[in-house]
Amino acid sequence: SIRSMMVPSTTAGSSLTGSGSSGGPTGASALFDRLRQGGEGLLAAGKSGLKNVLTSKKELAVCKILDALMEHKTTSLTENFLYLDPKAAASGARGEAPRMRAPFRRAIAFVVGGGSYAELQALQELAPKQGRHIIYGSTDLVAPCQFAEELCHLGRAQGGSGSK
Repeated sequence: SIRSMMVPSTTAGSSLTGSGSSGGPTGASALFDRLRQGGEGLLAAGKSGLKNVLTSKKELAVCKILDALMEHKTTSLTENFLYLDPKAAASGARGEAPRMRAPFRRAIAFVVGGGSYAELQALQELAPKQGRHIIYGSTDLVAPCQFAEELCHLGRAQGGSGSK
């Protein structure tokens, strides 16, 4: 409660950081100790939370799709993508060219409807590891703050209440 956190007034013979006449800590030093312990706990929790965020290396969908397409792997993620090669003659039922056997080393990934900095960074980290050159583009590159603001605007437009 607030009363237990009040600091007693000092007199000429007392000190805020010393011990009282009973040998125990004064109100100020007890308060300081509680604040320090709480701060240390908060700092430890923040560091462990930050470690969880920074060390999680989940591969994003754009990385999985691009890797599968460049390696010519047919997966549930890539089965609806068309393979178009302007150098090869069209011979498939849907006008698809016969697939090359060698994996691609260069690619352009373009996201229609908006991309993210996380996708951009993930592809920038993936490319050198696999000896590839990847160009990433999108119709709109959205920062996290901007994304949250857009969600607020959409919520208000749908009749929800938002703060701001």
